[in-house]
Amino acid sequence: MTIIICWIDDEDAHKLDAENLEGKMRQSDKKGKVLFYRPEAFKNIAESGKKIDLFLVDYYLNRSSGMNGQKYQGKGISFIGLLKENYPDTPIYAFSAFPKFETSTNLTYILKKEAEARVDFAEIQLSGHDFLYYDAFDYRTIRKTIRKGIVKLIDLLKPPAIEKEKIEGLLPHILKTTKFMGVKTENIAGRSLDYASWVRNVLLAKPGFLYNKPYSATAVGMSSKAFQERLTEFDSALYNGIFSKSLREELWWKTILFETVNKKAKERAEKDELAKDSLSSDVRRLAEYAFELAENEISMCVVCNGKFPDTMGTEPGSDEMAPVHYRCSDENHEATKALFFDDLRIIKTKGEK
Repeated sequence: MTIIICWIDDEDAHKLDAENLEGKMRQSDKKGKVLFYRPEAFKNIAESGKKIDLFLVDYYLNRSSGMNGQKYQGKGISFIGLLKENYPDTPIYAFSAFPKFETSTNLTYILKKEAEARVDFAEIQLSGHDFLYYDAFDYRTIRKTIRKGIVKLIDLLKPPAIEKEKIEGLLPHILKTTKFMGVKTENIAGRSLDYASWVRNVLLAKPGFLYNKPYSATAVGMSSKAFQERLTEFDSALYNGIFSKSLREELWWKTILFETVNKKAKERAEKDELAKDSLSSDVRRLAEYAFELAENEISMCVVCNGKFPDTMGTEPGSDEMAPVHYRCSDENHEATKALFFDDLRIIKTKGEK
């Protein structure tokens, strides 16, 4: 199955970059094809229904002249609108080779609303053959699956069975009220992108169902180093559903992390001839016993230096995160609360009550 990526750009020199992108896909044994079009050329065939899995669009498009000496009479934003009209279920990734020209916060807002992602040109050159290919593949998988219903869409996440009903309840209203089963794709236009957007920007982006490495380590009472040294113990919790291959960091299912600790503790209790009901109900203390953690392998609160912080928090005015107790942190009232997702915490300064 060949993945088709369409590169829309008014800079003819970038045709070589498109060719390099396709070449790198071939070199890494991926069946991918990259089509390069100037905006005016693709505009003429936009209604043809040409099969495309992902669009890569320069969001300026009016900076360079073509071979005829004329510039495209329009902007990247309006061109993205044209693509949305004709390809409502095809993802659009916006980029620019001239980020220094970006001065408009309005442009940033529009791109966030209209494009599925905004990517760096250097990133495309360096690793686009991986993340663009895998993202395009997963978007195609969603398009092929959507007519089978929401249950099948959720299965693409490969979630623990216990989480499926919760996830379905949290899906955007438009997905829960749309009839998918046996419906022609054109009658549910745009819904595959709605689902993909929720997965990428909510489920995979916010701690709750899934944790990154620092959150995972803290959740099971370990220092980051201790968790890193025991990663293979938690292989079954590793997220490997859609969009997992293009994640910037690995994620683990929280419920399976806890199940792994419980199972390990019960196995050790059996070996030590301990009654299972004598084990702690606190998964962090359970992990200390199950994995025989040394003092320096136990997670510590960044504020009070006490054992077993409850969550991760950020310093005021910073994005840096550290383990912290609830009592040593405050709610971030600017963050939106969501059922089944962790509240974001602000770390208190030492001595603050």
